[in-house]
Amino acid sequence: METRVESASWHRPLLDTVPDLVFRYRLAEPRGFDYVNPAVTEITGYTPDEHYADPDLGKKLVLDEDRVALERILASGADGTFLLRWRRKDGQVIWVEQRLATQRDDSGQPVAVHGVGRDVTAARLSERLIHTLRSALDQAPVSVMLTDPSGAIEYVNPAFTKTTGYSAGEAIGRNPRFLQSGEVPAETYRELWGTITSGDVWQGQLINRRKDGSLFHEEAAIFPVLDDEGKMVSFCAVKEDVTERERMRADHAQSQKMEAVGRMAAGIAHDFNNVLAVVLGLSRELYDEMSPHDPRRGDLSDVLAAAERGGALARQLLEFSRHQPKQPERVDLCELARQSSRFLSRAMTGRRSLTFAPASDPVWVLADGSELEQVLLNLVVNARDAVAEGGHVVLSVECDVRQQRALLVVRDDGPGMTEEVRQRVFEPFFTTKPGGNGLGLSTVFAIAQRLGGGVEVVSQPGAGCEVRVGFPLA
Repeated sequence: METRVESASWHRPLLDTVPDLVFRYRLAEPRGFDYVNPAVTEITGYTPDEHYADPDLGKKLVLDEDRVALERILASGADGTFLLRWRRKDGQVIWVEQRLATQRDDSGQPVAVHGVGRDVTAARLSERLIHTLRSALDQAPVSVMLTDPSGAIEYVNPAFTKTTGYSAGEAIGRNPRFLQSGEVPAETYRELWGTITSGDVWQGQLINRRKDGSLFHEEAAIFPVLDDEGKMVSFCAVKEDVTERERMRADHAQSQKMEAVGRMAAGIAHDFNNVLAVVLGLSRELYDEMSPHDPRRGDLSDVLAAAERGGALARQLLEFSRHQPKQPERVDLCELARQSSRFLSRAMTGRRSLTFAPASDPVWVLADGSELEQVLLNLVVNARDAVAEGGHVVLSVECDVRQQRALLVVRDDGPGMTEEVRQRVFEPFFTTKPGGNGLGLSTVFAIAQRLGGGVEVVSQPGAGCEVRVGFPLA
């Protein structure tokens, strides 16, 4: 009696319409296929008749690397779902998910295998592509962030954590506005949101705040992600940390500005000195000729004192404008700061105090000692003037061996400054102090630049101020 489902089975019409491969394979001799539905041709390229004619065709379809596993499955009579690679008649390799069930006789011996096979190549490739894309995003050197249509974060890559300090767990579910620094105008964010919700790409620079409170600059491209039907399903932000580039650009602009102002200051100082020389010369001559009891002598003494102060200002202008350093020598910055802190402590008025925190070892730099003393004096006096009655200033020397830098750091617990003020502190003649001349930090910046170093100011309103001056180690 024939056992093929095709000969008399009432459910053959149903099986013939199934888009997945359905088969029954006879294990008793002679082995062979009792039934293979028409979907086999679409999946493998072989017709049902070719399967009936070749009992081993099913095994031949399976790649050599997977055939051992198939033989083991058939021999054990195991039931379950298995993923195997098949080679179609045209040579194309596909992934097939097979669900096998073994039919047994009354004695428990396997007599046939019923199976369903589904081509999962597309899903498998999509899975691999998704895995590859995920790996690429995880290894990307720039921050990548995905949000849902409302703006809630769904994914951030490791570069985001490296830049912001926030882990994925701390960021996911939150709106990106928690990174905002307050330094970007509200109009920029309105423009950004309007651009991406209308389906376009927004590009620009943002200033955000890290978890530790520090600010950083980012070049960002933010755009909507659409599904196959054109519906917005998420937003993607790709951002590069350009803080160091912006700092270098600002330093370069500041250097050019300082150079131009320095040339102007030198000319003013020379002309001013010429005028003062006449004033001082004639005033001293008149002063010496006057009787000690002449009532005008006191007024003339005030003229001389004012002219001397003008001369001091002219000398400071010349020092600020000087482009060539004095003859440098090896100077222990730590010892120089230690000695300077003694007389600087006496300059702390009104119960204001100065603490010196030295490095553990000598910190050698190539510089002119008098220039370094001028840097110290300007920094400490600025800090003293910033703190309130009873305020505190800390002067410290640090050594960054990794970057080969010596650091002179002055911290105060004063009121701090806004970002707008911080951006301008190195501008010549810019000052927020009544009676200040605005040359203190400008001179510090000029000296640091001449010695191959730089200056960084870290401050926020209500959080004091820290000025870090770096010099190359000798």
